[in-house]
Amino acid sequence: MNVIRVGRLLPGGVLVDEGQHRPMKGMALLPTEAQGHEEKIVFAKEITSRSVSVEITCAILGRLLSLPIPEPVLLIDEHNKVFFGSVDADYPSFTQYIENSSDQGVSNALAAWPLLNKASYFDELIAMDDRHNGNLLYNGEDFILIDHESAIPSGLSPTMHGIEHYSNQLLQVATHILDKNNDIAVQMMANEARSWSVTCKNESMPMLDSEIENVVTGKEKNHLLSFLSKRIDLLGDILYEQIKPQQTQMIYDAKS
Repeated sequence: MNVIRVGRLLPGGVLVDEGQHRPMKGMALLPTEAQGHEEKIVFAKEITSRSVSVEITCAILGRLLSLPIPEPVLLIDEHNKVFFGSVDADYPSFTQYIENSSDQGVSNALAAWPLLNKASYFDELIAMDDRHNGNLLYNGEDFILIDHESAIPSGLSPTMHGIEHYSNQLLQVATHILDKNNDIAVQMMANEARSWSVTCKNESMPMLDSEIENVVTGKEKNHLLSFLSKRIDLLGDILYEQIKPQQTQMIYDAKS
């Protein structure tokens, strides 16, 4: 088990313009496995208790799924205010927020990103409705997923999906570049989505509870884990329907 680190947010951070809550970039003092401490560059933001729980839960789950998500940490400042933090990724300094989603080079890189499909399946699992320029980092070669506080919206049923409830931008990109006239390619992606969902359910989900237990507790933890456990049971079908909508419609019509 990897215990989520709780550290001290040091004074002197600088506000970052991007992001809904204007995260702060600064230094944090974090514990190490050797029972010492280390200073790390972090991005920190002061958000509600539920949002902190959502951020930590989604970040840990994504990391269990081997997605590129920075280490989540819980931070306390000199005034004892609580912040959610992300350890700055060990990437070159040109890692940055994508500033222009219309940049064709960035769009082409995203379309060719080897983890695009898996990242889109993950966003569907957590009902991510806010994957935009401010929470997708790009270093010129790879992408990094950050800021998941809008995921698992309060009041959303695990069975709800589709644009009437939220918009999965990464899945839209993945299905847009899919050749719909190539039945084999479409079927392969639909099968891949089902297989990914089964693997997530069997391998990653069972570890999530113990991974977050030191910082996510009580009703918030119960609600988040309940949503995800119910959602993962349905995810294969949810993704399959969105990747192969025509077949789903034919099945639906046959029953009507």
